[in-house]
Amino acid sequence: MPSSPTIRSVTAIPVAVPLKVPTRIATREVLAREFVLVEVTTNDGITGVGYTYTGTTGGKLCATFINEYFAPRLIGASALAPEQHWAALFQEHLLIGRRGFLLRALSALDIALWDIMGKVAD
Repeated sequence: MPSSPTIRSVTAIPVAVPLKVPTRIATREVLAREFVLVEVTTNDGITGVGYTYTGTTGGKLCATFINEYFAPRLIGASALAPEQHWAALFQEHLLIGRRGFLLRALSALDIALWDIMGKVAD
């Protein structure tokens, strides 16, 4: 029986999508929408992709957080345990916040792990 796939790498990339027409709101001018793309690759080459919207700023910060804090905790772990990883990372980082930034970072990672689950299940 083949072993369960493990996580070989986690990579988050910030993406800014420029607006065709910049928008002015009361406190600032919005020039782009920012997202973070997350790729999780298993030891057997399956890649799951997730993303999150980070607003008009925050893409680089969110990607750095995923790459520097979440990724090292996941390398070598089972790729088929998204609920376990979500709970552990949420608990470990709860002082950062239970809303907003932390949940957006977890969301992108969670989607990538569920993408792997779907691919493994075919």
